[in-house]
Amino acid sequence: MTFTVHTAAARAVEPGRQPGTGAARPAVEPYAAFEAGEADAVEIRWCQLEGGDRPHAVDVSGALRCWTCTTRADVMSFAFQAASVPEPFGPLYVRPGQPDCPNCQCCTEALCERGRSHLMGCVAHVDKEHTSVVTGCPCSSMQTRGTLAFRVAAIRAVRTALERPLGDVAEDLLRALADGTPLRDPGGIMPQLAALNFVQFHGRRPGLTDFGALYLEACTEPRHATPLVVHDVDLTKRTAQVTVAAWSTTARVTVPLDQLTYETGLVGQELVDVPLECYVNVAAAEADMVVVTNISTVTAPAAVVDESAGGER
Repeated sequence: MTFTVHTAAARAVEPGRQPGTGAARPAVEPYAAFEAGEADAVEIRWCQLEGGDRPHAVDVSGALRCWTCTTRADVMSFAFQAASVPEPFGPLYVRPGQPDCPNCQCCTEALCERGRSHLMGCVAHVDKEHTSVVTGCPCSSMQTRGTLAFRVAAIRAVRTALERPLGDVAEDLLRALADGTPLRDPGGIMPQLAALNFVQFHGRRPGLTDFGALYLEACTEPRHATPLVVHDVDLTKRTAQVTVAAWSTTARVTVPLDQLTYETGLVGQELVDVPLECYVNVAAAEADMVVVTNISTVTAPAAVVDESAGGER
């Protein structure tokens, strides 16, 4: 008789022995039931960290969690079968469980930290098996201020207003949502606005998103030219900390690093302390709603030559 370990590294070992170590398992009641022929198969939960059988629960991600040590990674499921296969493998090493994210029910804290810095969110950092579990995680969502996905979508909304405006009908609908006035959508363009993430439906009721508000602001409020200074670059998170003088000379604003690189041609640390200029929405109420566009390097003024004096001045 053997039992099979149902983990990513599936293996078969002799019953009554711990995986990889060869040490005898403590006797437990299901073994006797199996050997007596009272059960064709039994399933035992075994915690590698605890070194024994422990009760387990299934958490929100679908993984087994040991009630004793609360870890997930070192929990394995064993199912007995009527066969005999020797153990050809060495010790099984598993990564310690990581703390859950306090802000969601689907991810670990480390996963959400990585997800906030990726356009695809937490989904970009898990295998296909767990994609459905973390899809829609609020910590890395496009709708959550502070995520990289939010910052990129905010830039897209402003550029849409400046370069490809939607027209009077769409803008009137967005203003009606912003003002809370009755809606009329004879052209049926509300789904299109939702596809642009300018509108979000709560049940059957539409609501204006931050991106819709930024679009309206860019349509009506002037954007100001201003100096921009990069103080710090985070190559892992692909962001930069900057000050935008027209908005605040002291408060830091987070800007996508790829935006700075694309618009200036400077890479990584080359951006730090280089004189730059941009256009900004000075009416932004908080740093997450500050959107800079048209970033460029500042060209030094050409020297004025006084030909009569034979020199520069």
